[in-house]
Amino acid sequence: MSVWSFEGKRCVIVGCVTGMGHAAAKELLALGAELHGFDIRKPDLALASFNSVDLREPASIDAAIASIKGDIDLLFNCSGLPNTFPAIDVMKVNFIGMRYWTEKWLPRIRKGGAIAGITSTAGFAWSQRLPTTMEFLAQPDFDAAVAWAESHPD
Repeated sequence: MSVWSFEGKRCVIVGCVTGMGHAAAKELLALGAELHGFDIRKPDLALASFNSVDLREPASIDAAIASIKGDIDLLFNCSGLPNTFPAIDVMKVNFIGMRYWTEKWLPRIRKGGAIAGITSTAGFAWSQRLPTTMEFLAQPDFDAAVAWAESHPD
């Protein structure tokens, strides 16, 4: 078996409809993954399953995760919104919802499993505002993080 094979690997990918997430999903399928896809719209791929998810809504995330039974080997996080969307939606999809999504999957990732993420360069300056970043990261849950982001629009 090639080191690049995903044969026998049960994978989940969020953000599989467009861009780099779509390209990653196509490659995972070509490499033999059992791939379960999630996005707000349906992709044009032959996935093992597809379920819609809105990363702005914890209930949507919970329902999406519940739609897949059993454990997984790999989690690929590829969703993201550009800054042409409202700032709070960008924060929810690109960080708050993605963090919630990832934390909910953690108990179901098999030993030796992995999480991979595709991100943009938009977050590169986080270290220049470290105290603010740490305050945001300290928020205990989805709702608290949204409230914090809404109260810090900059």
